[in-house]
Amino acid sequence: MANIIEYVKYYRNKTFEEIPFNEVDALIFANLSYLNFNNCLKQLPITIEELTNVYILQMTPNKLKKESKVYRDAHNMLMAMKLSNRYKNLLITNYKKVIANEIQFGAITIKSNYFTYISFEGTNSYISGWKEDCHLSHRYPIPSQILAKEYINKTIKDDDKIIYIGGHSKGGNLAVAGAMESSLNIQNRIQAIYDFDGPGMREQEFQSQKYQLIKNKIKKYVPNHSIVGMLMYSPANLRVVNTTAKSILQHYPSSWNCFGSFFVEDSLSRKSIRFSREIKKFVKEYKEEEMERFVETIFTSLKNIGINQTDIITISKITKSIMHINNLNVDKETKEKALKLVNMLIQLHR
Repeated sequence: MANIIEYVKYYRNKTFEEIPFNEVDALIFANLSYLNFNNCLKQLPITIEELTNVYILQMTPNKLKKESKVYRDAHNMLMAMKLSNRYKNLLITNYKKVIANEIQFGAITIKSNYFTYISFEGTNSYISGWKEDCHLSHRYPIPSQILAKEYINKTIKDDDKIIYIGGHSKGGNLAVAGAMESSLNIQNRIQAIYDFDGPGMREQEFQSQKYQLIKNKIKKYVPNHSIVGMLMYSPANLRVVNTTAKSILQHYPSSWNCFGSFFVEDSLSRKSIRFSREIKKFVKEYKEEEMERFVETIFTSLKNIGINQTDIITISKITKSIMHINNLNVDKETKEKALKLVNMLIQLHR
C-alpha cells in the first residue's frame, strides 16, 4: 500500500496515455488548491515545474512550519510532482484565492492534452474554515458556493471537451454545488465530480432537480471514520477508503492508502454511520436561526479554550468546552443544543 505522494513518485515516468487519469490523480489535483500561489503567477498559463521553481523561493522552511498540516502535505506533494514527467508539464491557470470575513475560497485549473480539471480548495485545519462547513447545514448558497459556480462558468471554454471537477473537504461540496449550478452546456461535458470527504448537501438541494441532473457523475470517497463527509446528504454509493490515521485525522488525504491507481477499500465504521444518522436528525429539529445561534456558541467555546486548529482537538479539550458553554451568555435552549452536539463529538473520539 502507498499514499498519494508515493504514487506520484512511483508513476513519475508514466504518461496519462500509459496510465490514464484516475481517482488517485483526482485526489492529487484536489490537494493542489490548498497551496498559496499568490505572487507566483504573474504570467499564466504556467507549467507545474515552472510554478514550483517560483513558489519554492517564496515558501521558506520557517513559513512552511507555520502552515496547517493539510498545507504542508500538499507542499510535499507538489515537490514530488515537480520531479515527475507525468505532472511537471501540466499547465496551471485561473488561480483564485479569496479570504474575507468568514469566506474561505480557493480554486485552480489544471490542463493537459487529455482533460481539464478544476480543483476547489477545502477546509484547512483552522477552526474558521470548519465553521463555514457548519454553516452549510442551514444556508444555501453560502458565499463560497456562489464563487464556485461563477468560477466554473467563467473558466470552462468551448475547447474544454473532457472536464473533471473535484475537491477535498469543503472543496468536495463546492465541486458538487458548482457543477449543479453550472450551465447545461458545461454539465454535459463534465465526466466526473470528485468529492473527497466533503460535506453533503441540505435535504432541499439533495432532492432538487438540479442535483438529480448531476447525481450520477458524483464520485464520493470517505475514510473509514468519516466525520465531515457524513454531514448532510450524499449519494448512497460512496466509496470508503482505508487509511493509516485514526479518528478525525483520517480526514487528511496524506493518510489515504492506494494500490496502483486505485484506493484501498474499507468499510464505514459504526460510529460514522451513527453520527450521520444523528446529525441529520439533529439538524431537522431546529430552525435556521436556531442553528445559527448554536453554531456561534460552539465556536465561541472552542475559541475560549484555545482551540484554533483541528490538529489539537482532544477528548479533554472537548470535555473542557462543556464548562465554557455553560458559562456563555446565551439562552438555555441554545446551550442545550450546543452541549448535545459536543457530546456527539465526544462519542466519535472514543
